[in-house]
Amino acid sequence: MALSKNKLKMELLKNECGTGVIPDGIYCYDDRVCPYLDYDDSREDQDNGYCWYMNKGDWDIGLGLLWDSCKECGVKTDWKEDDEK
Repeated sequence: MALSKNKLKMELLKNECGTGVIPDGIYCYDDRVCPYLDYDDSREDQDNGYCWYMNKGDWDIGLGLLWDSCKECGVKTDWKEDDEK
């Protein structure tokens, strides 16, 4: 797997920041991109999303939308579009 982020760096981020760095909403980005979101450019079918927080890619069973930056972790998903300013 040719993921661009360093696994040790992600483990340190996970231990230090936990879910505090994950953006609000249903996507892995808001005004900023979730630092846990990455892509596996080595896969031929598409740029598949990979979540370092969950240690899973969208090619895993039950995780199909990370490539579209749809949040699969379920963290901070209670944000509503009406809340956007």
